Order: sequence, then structure tokens, then C-alpha cells
Amino acid sequence: NAVVQMQGFPLFDRKMKIAFATATSDIISKQQGTFRKRPKRKRVVPPPSIEAAKRKALEESEAGDETGSAGGDGEKASESTSSSGTASKTAAGAASSGAATQRSGPPLPPPVYVPPNKELVATKLPDECTKEMLEELFKGYDNFNSVRYYSVKHAAFISYA
Repeated sequence: NAVVQMQGFPLFDRKMKIAFATATSDIISKQQGTFRKRPKRKRVVPPPSIEAAKRKALEESEAGDETGSAGGDGEKASESTSSSGTASKTAAGAASSGAATQRSGPPLPPPVYVPPNKELVATKLPDECTKEMLEELFKGYDNFNSVRYYSVKHAAFISYA
């Protein structure tokens, strides 16, 4: 309830973005004895041929727009748009087939339900922020418990009951 109310709340000239974790962190899973090493995700970079096809399709569509707007031959305009449509379909097909073939490694585990936390973490707080300011800000919400403020790290943990 407090998370919904505080979403987008202006705190020190910035809107708050609050989100819960979708899975337990590595540190917590190690403490619980359920840690499994996850494979590193690789960044998928499309081959240069797809990028070139996209650029070519874009240039052809722009050239088709210029031809059509200049009042040129109607047949030329339809030819250029049909060829650019074909090029963009080809590029889109290549991109989807390329992305499907680049996925390798073991399958990812299914997402695990994690109940909502009772701790709210606030980071990147300004230097002038104090524990009292944060307590005053959050005490108006139900089940507010305490604030632990770390000025060196510019972070705070807000606890709810």
C-alpha cells in the first residue's frame, strides 16, 4: 500500500521509482543454502548484414517518399515502396531467425514467487538528507517502523511492520 502511494513521489527534486525484486539475490540464496550459479547473459549483437539491410530499406523508403511527394511517376513510387516493403520484411525475418539461433546454454529456471519485502531501500540520497527528514516523510504511512540512514553511502533502509 505504501509502495503504491510513494511511487513517483518527488523526493529532493527527483521522482521515486520503487520496485520489488523478482527473485532472491545471490547473497540471500547463499545464506538460505539454495544458491545455484546462474549463467552469464550474453549480449546479442545482430550481424552486420541485418543492419545493412535495415539501413538500405530505410534509405529506399525515404527515397520513395521523396519521389512520391515530388509528383513523379506513380509507377516509380509504387515500385520503390514495394521494394522497400520487401526489404524490410526480409530484414525483419532475418532478425527474428538470427535471434532464435543465437540463444545457447542451459534453459533458464522458472521465475520464483518472492513475497513482498518489509524493507524499502532508498539510494542516491543528497548530502543534505538526514534521518529525521526521512522519518518525517515516511511516518505518515501505515505500519511505518524505523529508518536506518547511512550518510556515507547516501542510502537508507525504511522498515515497515
